[in-house]
Amino acid sequence: MKKFKILFSIFISFMFISSAYAATIENIQAVDNQTVKIAASSDVTFSDLKVYGDVKILRDISVLNSNSDSQNPKKIVLTLASDLFKNSSYSLIWVLWAEWSIEFKLGDKLSGEYINENIYNEKKIIEKVVILDPRTIEVYYNYEITELLFEFKLLSELVVESLYSTWNNILDINLSSTLDKSSSYILMIWSLENIDWEQLNLTESLYDFSTNSTLVDKNPISQENILETSNINNLENLNNIDSNIEEVSLNAASTPETGTETWFIMLLTFLFSSFYFIKNKSKKV
Repeated sequence: MKKFKILFSIFISFMFISSAYAATIENIQAVDNQTVKIAASSDVTFSDLKVYGDVKILRDISVLNSNSDSQNPKKIVLTLASDLFKNSSYSLIWVLWAEWSIEFKLGDKLSGEYINENIYNEKKIIEKVVILDPRTIEVYYNYEITELLFEFKLLSELVVESLYSTWNNILDINLSSTLDKSSSYILMIWSLENIDWEQLNLTESLYDFSTNSTLVDKNPISQENILETSNINNLENLNNIDSNIEEVSLNAASTPETGTETWFIMLLTFLFSSFYFIKNKSKKV
C-alpha cells in the first residue's frame, strides 16, 4: 500500500507543480453511508456556492491471496476478502512484481471475461481478467510470470454526487453510492479549489480512511413513516372491503322471502368480509 501511495503521489505532484496554495487535509470522517466530511487546514476556505474539484472515493477491496497457476505461467488467481458488486467499476493495480493494470466494469452478473482495451502498445500488459465468482479473479498476462510473490490493489470507485461547504475549511463529499460499515476506503484528490479559485497544492493526494461498525444510513426509513404507510394501507383495505360488501348487497336485487335464503345471503356477506380481513392480516404478518 505504501508503494502504491508513493507512486500516485509523485504522479499527481507533477501534475500540479504550478499550484500556489499549499494546504493539508487534517481529518476525514464518514458521517453517514453517503457523506464523507473532510477538514482542510484552517487557512483554507471553500466556496459556499460551488466547490470545484475532482475528488474520488475508492473502495479498497483486500486481496487475500494471489497465486500463479502451475499449468499456465501467464495466469495469476486472486482471492478477495469481500464480494464484488454488480454494476460497479473496478481498477486492478499492480503494486509488486506482476506489472500493469486493468480497468473493468461488471454488469448484472458477477462472472464473465473482460478484455483490457487500454494497452498503450506496452510490451507487458494484462490481456484480460475472468471473474469466476464474487471473490475469485483470474488475471491473464501476455508474458510469463516468473516471480513467486505478487501484490495487487483492487479498487472500486463510488459515484461522487457533489461537493458542498458552508464558507469554511470543511468539505462534504456527497455520494450517490453507499459506504459499507467497517470497511476501508481511499480518498483521492486530483484537484481542489478554494473560494478564490486557487488550486490547492496538497502535501498528499491519497488518504486512507475507514468506516466504523455504527455507520448510519443517510435516509433511514423511520418508524413513523412505516406506521403512516401501514395506516394508509389499512384504510385503503377497509375502503375496499366496504365497497365489496356494498357491491354484494347491490347485486342482491331483493331480499329473499324465505328464511333460509336470507341467512345464506348474510353468511355469504360474512364470509366475503372475513376473507378480506384474513387476507390483509396475512399480508401484515
